[in-house]
Amino acid sequence: MRRHNMFTAIVLGLLVFALGRMPYAGADEAVTPPDNSVMQRQIDELKQKLADMDELKARLTALEDQFKGTQTAQKKTEEARAKEAKERKITGYMQLRYRGDNAPDGKKEFLVRRVRTNVQGDLSPKTAYRIELQSDAKEKGLGTGSKVQLRTAYIDQKLSQACRLRFGQTVIPFGYELETSVPALWTGERAFFMDRLFPDQRDIGADFQWVKDKQSPIVNLGLFNGTLINTSENNSSIDPMARVTIPFSIGNYDNGSVAISYYDGRNGEGPSATDRIRLGGGAEGSYGPWAFMGEYVTGKDLGADMRGWYAQLGRKIGKTPGTIFAKYDTYDENTNVSGNEFNRWDAGYFYDFDARTRLTLVYELRDVGQGFSERSKWDGNAAYLQLQVKY
Repeated sequence: MRRHNMFTAIVLGLLVFALGRMPYAGADEAVTPPDNSVMQRQIDELKQKLADMDELKARLTALEDQFKGTQTAQKKTEEARAKEAKERKITGYMQLRYRGDNAPDGKKEFLVRRVRTNVQGDLSPKTAYRIELQSDAKEKGLGTGSKVQLRTAYIDQKLSQACRLRFGQTVIPFGYELETSVPALWTGERAFFMDRLFPDQRDIGADFQWVKDKQSPIVNLGLFNGTLINTSENNSSIDPMARVTIPFSIGNYDNGSVAISYYDGRNGEGPSATDRIRLGGGAEGSYGPWAFMGEYVTGKDLGADMRGWYAQLGRKIGKTPGTIFAKYDTYDENTNVSGNEFNRWDAGYFYDFDARTRLTLVYELRDVGQGFSERSKWDGNAAYLQLQVKY
């Protein structure tokens, strides 16, 4: 019992000692207040940060407005440049060639085959124009050296969404090859009979065209002098012509057509006048890597019955920008007389370095009749290498 009391006394003593060591706050003693200067400084710092953010927001808004203004000005400048480029565009092409021709009048030479410059554009949403000049190397008998010549000069007037009237000196819309731009010709030259029957490919007159959409037929009706380019009419008649082009498709390939063309002309007056009648039909198209174009023409020229045709077939080589092709063209300048035919095989290859540069290699195998009017010029095989650029 004494031990228990002693233990209790010891515990109470330790408790009193511990309580005596603890701090004591009296009722009249105040709690230490926080430091107001520190809080004020923190408040001021936050206010400054908010002010800085407002300034940054103002600067950001100003920069955004300036950027939008610059974008608007740039867009207007680009639209103005695009409009100017559309209104007036200068294009053209140049063909530099080496040829080896074994005909009696042939040559082995370097030459500037063609240089053409086009100025074209829109004068309004319904009116456009085109002017083309050439600076070609002339052949013997056709002028000394190179000569600048007006090739094309016409105005297009849009009559409606489907109708267009072309007035001036322009390519005669006959068949396919006549209107194919020279840079797009695989051999670099047209079939012989095309150059014989339409020497400049152009004439002075008017061409009306109707086309509703890509799937509809294209109708051309024209009236021309019949005296070729840069030449006045030499008789009292105007030469009419017509062409109808009908597109077709094979499977999923909507890129073929057939065409029928007719030209009724007369050159000169009196007893020496000759009929210039051409009736032609042709077709063109492509399927996968293959492409084809061919035409047949018959009628009268230089007072004689004539006929001619050509066919060409080409194939792209794999995924390369190269194409291998073959072409055959023939012309009988008088079907009532034997021995006056022109026949030619062309085998070639062209490689497009880019969209504007093409290298072409062509070999020509010719067979010319004894009575052919231009035998000395064509009686012999030939080959040529040509570098072409478009600008």
